[in-house]
Amino acid sequence: MIQIDHVSKTFAGTQALADCTLTIDDGAFFVLIGPSGCGKSTLLRTINGLIAPDTGTIRVRGKDIATEDPERLRQSIGYVIQSVGLFPHWTVAANIAAVPQLMRWDKGKIARRVDEIVALLRIDPALLPRYPHQLSGGQRQRIGVARALAAGPDLILMDEPFSALDPVSRVELQAEMRRVHAESKTTIVMVTHDVGEALSLATTLAIMRAGRIIQIGTPAAVVGAPADDFVAQFLGGPERFLHLLDVLSVGAAMSAEPPSGAMPRIATSASLRAALSLMMAEGAQALAVGDGDGASVGTLRLDAIVAASHA
Repeated sequence: MIQIDHVSKTFAGTQALADCTLTIDDGAFFVLIGPSGCGKSTLLRTINGLIAPDTGTIRVRGKDIATEDPERLRQSIGYVIQSVGLFPHWTVAANIAAVPQLMRWDKGKIARRVDEIVALLRIDPALLPRYPHQLSGGQRQRIGVARALAAGPDLILMDEPFSALDPVSRVELQAEMRRVHAESKTTIVMVTHDVGEALSLATTLAIMRAGRIIQIGTPAAVVGAPADDFVAQFLGGPERFLHLLDVLSVGAAMSAEPPSGAMPRIATSASLRAALSLMMAEGAQALAVGDGDGASVGTLRLDAIVAASHA
């Protein structure tokens, strides 16, 4: 899907990107993370040509973006930013339909697509005739995501999309993005400085520092084996292992032992943090584990969660 080869960028004598190379596979939820000023937003913006690198090559769908028409490239890529950027004098429905209109879809096709996106993102249809100033911050951000998805792009870029939201709205939208990604298989590249957000959403993440990519890998691999002291400290130092509870599933730590007695129940796909929370709420030392059809498939014990957090 995306190949970034030896990309560097300097602004007014300050190097923002230094020889960055990475590959983002089709269908990935790829998260760029690092401290403020590390270059992650700059790197994201090179993908849709908003920033041109000084050196290096960027290929999207196998094509060098330097040879493509910038307008067509950007129309083919969804883009969600922190400030949302909705058109203030357009209704919610018109904002969602903006890119399909630019692409000159017929009215019937646009209307059907708006309905599909509203259903996918679980947007209240009563919001469609309203204007952005009549929405909450969480609602505006959800509409921004809907607009990015409206033309059916196979690639979406997200630049700290949830950082300005209150904690409740943020968690809700994170859950929605996990669901939408799982259902749509769209490739998503997101920037965040929030470690918990990155680990809960990413299939693959890249940690950056001072314009350089320090480490790339799955969340569990990066947390379990940080490349250097900077990565280890950025992820929380000795407490970083607690993040493994967010990225490991119940199915990874359960045993095949049949549940005994009346145990609280949890799904194989749930996180170990969710399992630990359930144990604490129920005062239980073990949970019955069920599959998608509700059948019991094993048991998860507290000592298995403890062992996983120190893996």
